[in-house]
Amino acid sequence: MLKGKKCEKKVSQEIRYAGNDIIDGFVSENKEMRSSLEKIKNILCHEGYGGQSRFKNETALNLDKYELLRLKGKVRDNTVDFVVGLRKNWLLLVEAKFRVKNVENIRNLPDKISHSKELLQAENTFVHALRTVVVLLPEFRFQQQSNMLQKLMISRYRQIRPMTVSKFYQEYFQDNS
Repeated sequence: MLKGKKCEKKVSQEIRYAGNDIIDGFVSENKEMRSSLEKIKNILCHEGYGGQSRFKNETALNLDKYELLRLKGKVRDNTVDFVVGLRKNWLLLVEAKFRVKNVENIRNLPDKISHSKELLQAENTFVHALRTVVVLLPEFRFQQQSNMLQKLMISRYRQIRPMTVSKFYQEYFQDNS
């Protein structure tokens, strides 16, 4: 019997990041989506992440930017912050919450997830999205905010997975072969 050790779910090698080709292919038929591709490190910085990250040239679809371009400044529904392309044409939704002082302020997350999936599924190039949605939280308040997020949402929305940026990189991007 293992005492004090938690079993962590590892991300399958089959659904990890394998270059920018997946997200490039997904956005290929949509001009506004192509214009909304950004380096993940830049999206993280824009969302308020001030720490060091190992991201270099990995790109993602900035869904907030896409919504602004698509609706040309009109009132828009909320979306998750970005989408990453993974092997076998899987898409991973990611919400960054670095500036949130109290996670109770993110009660609209299920609506963001739903609207984001609707936008993605409307594309001809859509294949499938992971059920898991990563919520990036600040490292210095991670445990506190993760616990609060679990109390608020994870009991009803099990697909939400809180992570730090370093853990996100390690699980989905780092080459462990």
